[in-house]
Amino acid sequence: MAFTTVLLYPLVLQLDNFCDLAQGKVEPRVSAFDGMQNLRVVDAIERSIERGALIEL
Repeated sequence: MAFTTVLLYPLVLQLDNFCDLAQGKVEPRVSAFDGMQNLRVVDAIERSIERGALIEL
């Protein structure tokens, strides 16, 4: 089960950070703009796989 523990640890850290953020204890690690750019890239990757073609951003 060590493998499961290794995978869960980053999720625990992420949840802890989210809770701290929601309580106003810390500032966001990334901006909303950075998050949106990340989503654009992930969306382009999915479309590229579906179409079998390059997707220009």
